[in-house]
Amino acid sequence: MIKLMIVILAVNLGLFSCVSAPEQDKSSANDNKSSTSSPKAQTNSKETDNQEPSIKQIEESVPPDLLKKSDCSIEEDVTLTPESGGQAPLMVTFDARASKAPCGKIIKSVWDFGDGTKAKGLKVKHTYSAPGKYIATLTMTDNKGNTNLINLEHVVLITEALSSPAKGKSP
Repeated sequence: MIKLMIVILAVNLGLFSCVSAPEQDKSSANDNKSSTSSPKAQTNSKETDNQEPSIKQIEESVPPDLLKKSDCSIEEDVTLTPESGGQAPLMVTFDARASKAPCGKIIKSVWDFGDGTKAKGLKVKHTYSAPGKYIATLTMTDNKGNTNLINLEHVVLITEALSSPAKGKSP
């Protein structure tokens, strides 16, 4: 997972660039016009140009500070109760006590419930009073300033409350 995060971060930081196929074809065509090498040599050159970098090459090109951030990123592990949402009003428990800070101790955690409210703590309860689809996120910080680099989105679906029949009337 850490290697995947490094690749994603490296690409997002612009450490690697991609050439689209039409641009490759143009440059290859220009190379073919000016080159006097045999067709076999040109084919080998194309294969080399299209080769993707290895994981080792990617890791070596990532700045050391970024590698350290990736190694020390807090691993978010959250459970929601109830898991699938329910009828409004609904109280949901958000529990991130299983999250891990590999290089320190989690000292700050802030929940954004997706409805304009926030709360602090690894385990919190929040009541959703209106129907809708809410995306809750958690930002954690450890005692050395490391955070969870990838904020997971926790979807909570709240439906309309079922109305009960009026007293004295049968359904």
